[in-house]
Amino acid sequence: MPATRLHLKRTAAEQAERELRKARKARAARACAARGEDGAEEARFREKTAEAAMEDEYAHGVHARFEAYGAPETDPWMMEEEYAERKNARAHEEEERRRAAREAAEAEARRMLRAKDEARALRRRERRQRRAAAARASYEARWRALVQGEGPVRFADVPWPVFDADADGEPTPESVGAFLRADDGRARDRLRQALLRFHPDKFDGRLMPRVVPDDRDAVRQAVAAVARALAVLIASTV
Repeated sequence: MPATRLHLKRTAAEQAERELRKARKARAARACAARGEDGAEEARFREKTAEAAMEDEYAHGVHARFEAYGAPETDPWMMEEEYAERKNARAHEEEERRRAAREAAEAEARRMLRAKDEARALRRRERRQRRAAAARASYEARWRALVQGEGPVRFADVPWPVFDADADGEPTPESVGAFLRADDGRARDRLRQALLRFHPDKFDGRLMPRVVPDDRDAVRQAVAAVARALAVLIASTV
């Protein structure tokens, strides 16, 4: 679509100046005509010169009026296609801004969700560690009481090195290791101490006489299983 030039209406002063120049040009033309062909040629030259000067002056006046109204110094019109391109560019920029904002909000939501999951996992791990520490402390206290005591001993009175003797069944390297190993740098010492307690010969000589006859076979089998598990764990511990 072709561009449409912006036309400005002449002011009264500009129109009066134009009329004056036209009158001067007409008088000059008549004077030249009276002097002959050479005069006519000179008149045409003067006419062209005057027209050019008038156009320059008009253009200068238009430029000055644009500056007075704060108009840009560039072309005073805009192609329709250029306007559409600028409009589409602004719409694209706005869409990109919104997309970036959505992605940032989604990333923040995922980060907060991960933080909550990690906090819950940390609390669960800390609870397990506290329960394990409490169980080990109880295990040591019960062993001291068992060794210092003199009364009869039943299967349930023996502090087995597992978290749940009834549920875990026969002690295994996995169940014994889960109970005795801890991230405190004392796992190997704890394993060796347990082996001294549950070594079949030592247990038979120190505690088996106090075990009630009905539980003696079960205690002897459990002691042997603990000793085998401890041997495996000690051999695999660096």
